[in-house]
Amino acid sequence: QPARNAGFFYDSHHSLSREAGGVWNTLILNGEYSPLVKPKVLQEALERYGGRDSPQYMVRIRGLFPDLASEFLITNSQFEAAYQAHALDKVKHHDYGYVITCDVGGGKGRDDSVIMIAKVWGEAHFRERARRVEIIEIPLCKNTDNIHELAGVIDNAMSRYPNATLVLDANGAGTGLGQHLVSLGISYVAINWGGQCWNRQNQKIYANKRSQAITCMSRAIAEGRLTIKDKRYKLKLQKQMTRLPYSFDDRTRWWV
Repeated sequence: QPARNAGFFYDSHHSLSREAGGVWNTLILNGEYSPLVKPKVLQEALERYGGRDSPQYMVRIRGLFPDLASEFLITNSQFEAAYQAHALDKVKHHDYGYVITCDVGGGKGRDDSVIMIAKVWGEAHFRERARRVEIIEIPLCKNTDNIHELAGVIDNAMSRYPNATLVLDANGAGTGLGQHLVSLGISYVAINWGGQCWNRQNQKIYANKRSQAITCMSRAIAEGRLTIKDKRYKLKLQKQMTRLPYSFDDRTRWWV
């Protein structure tokens, strides 16, 4: 599959092709024209990958090299739109839950620790049950790795949202915080962002959990399914969220 816009395989279809005066006769195998591919499969691919011109649809279905039109996943206009809309409808999405996420920074340079509180609804990637997120509060976003300070903010958030699920990157810099939370009797769901995705279908699409999370976040923002209500740290978030580069690995999976 034409996963990368560089290398010999790419050149064989461009600068080394017969059209460019080279020796390679290029072929494009487009699944849209194949009698073996059912229309419902194409429709699901359109929804799953985010449209006919999305990079993965171009590679996996149309047999084209990905059009990496932008260097980054999220544009400034999409980021600004995330502060203007509502991701949850009061009637349709009334049965949401609360999720508190914590990422521990290294306490050096620009590596911030971040704690967010969000309303979350849905579990799918597309269609009616596509996940929706409203970030309602960002109680901490600063250059600190003080586990006692972080634990205090988390404990306060858990007391205000007692039914919330706490999600923690408990590897690396987060290891100490995870151990401290356990000593305080605070349970959490640990995530290893570098690990492979749980779902086999997602394993074929994303290189790891981090790539899945960031790619799905960018798609949710573009579709109005992720909004931010807390305007604190907006400039800092904009600088980081609109500078998320992406590429594809040798298995045509998102790599972020």
